[in-house]
Amino acid sequence: MLLELLSSDPVAQSKAVQGIAAQFFWICVYFLSLYGGAWIVPNSFRLVIIHFGLDRAGSNWLAPWLRFNDAPWYYLLTGADFDEERRPDLIAVSAIVNVAGQAVLFTGILQDYFFDTNGNLDRLILQQVMRRPLVADKENDATVEQDLARFYGVDGDYFVLRYSEAITLNVEYLKIAKVRAEAPLDGAPPANAASDARIMA
Repeated sequence: MLLELLSSDPVAQSKAVQGIAAQFFWICVYFLSLYGGAWIVPNSFRLVIIHFGLDRAGSNWLAPWLRFNDAPWYYLLTGADFDEERRPDLIAVSAIVNVAGQAVLFTGILQDYFFDTNGNLDRLILQQVMRRPLVADKENDATVEQDLARFYGVDGDYFVLRYSEAITLNVEYLKIAKVRAEAPLDGAPPANAASDARIMA
């Protein structure tokens, strides 16, 4: 039918057009199935690879072929190379940004990240952001309170950090571990025993 449609014979072309019109529904189903399959099949493979960690570095002999080699930021900003037990609960990002000619350190919890049309890292979305001038560096004998006093919070729910404006970028993986509180002397269980937690790097 396709050859008849491409033929220079008007009669053959007419028959081919009539045949296509008679099977128009199945032709639409064919092309829609191609488009649907092109979206469903690779995304299904991707979900399976991510779910079972088949692309995790050193996890199996297939990892080098299953890794998203053109997406190094994905592994850095998601902690996908950690096994299930060591996978971070939070990812903290610190960046030095030039603000009015002064180097300022911003630090916060990574919420999301986005790429530009060329696949390069475009911006980071942070929460609970704090900032300080880089010159206000940490002293060796500073206490935790003194260390925190060097920073001041940035108002807002989300902080957008453009990667192009960052001079350096530091990524820290944080794991939340439960801490069992000791029972008081009277033997009664503490009210917050189940909710006590600490963040471990």
